[in-house]
Amino acid sequence: MVLPAPATASVSPAPIQAPTVILPLPGQSRDQLCVDIKRTSGPLLILLVDPEQGVRVIGEYKVEKAQFSQIEVIFKNPQLQVHVSPEHVVVTRGQRSSEYKWKETLFVVMPGLTMTMDKAGLLLLSSPDKVTIGLLSWDGPGQGLRLLLRDTDRFSSHVDGILGRFYRGVLWGPPDATDDSKRTLRAHGFDFNATRKLKLDYQEGTPGTVISCWSVELYL
Repeated sequence: MVLPAPATASVSPAPIQAPTVILPLPGQSRDQLCVDIKRTSGPLLILLVDPEQGVRVIGEYKVEKAQFSQIEVIFKNPQLQVHVSPEHVVVTRGQRSSEYKWKETLFVVMPGLTMTMDKAGLLLLSSPDKVTIGLLSWDGPGQGLRLLLRDTDRFSSHVDGILGRFYRGVLWGPPDATDDSKRTLRAHGFDFNATRKLKLDYQEGTPGTVISCWSVELYL
């Protein structure tokens, strides 16, 4: 008697994850850079600093959970701090603090800055002459706090920080001779291996859309 062959267990492909952050590439390109933070020397990270824009972005990153536990945006003019956690948003101006829940409709206009939040939970901090900074409590695959940037051509030449360096003199090497999905990216004196990958774009909220982007991993 011939026994039937044992059934082969099918292996489902790993779900496509949202990266730590998606950065619009500088210049005329509509392409995006997907950045994943893999290791840090400590939980607090200076993500962006631009003294001419008067803005600083600091994040507390939990490597074991692969997500930000807190992100703080500090503006010099107007003097304002926006502190976000997965639970809520706290806005501090002077001695006064206001707390908001994610997905709470918000529209605040003040001299030099407009702050809005829609029902998808996308918090935008914008100004006619500043980089637009977005914050989101993402609950899709790879859940956690997310940062997004718009109008990045407004960064000054003095922008710095872990993410800011990708907006200072970025140089791309040619595609790899044996694999055109790989190339080298030089940013602020550092070389990064970039690979073309599919990632989940969180920038419009859940459920997200699958995109192809150049992906780099940071070991800080």
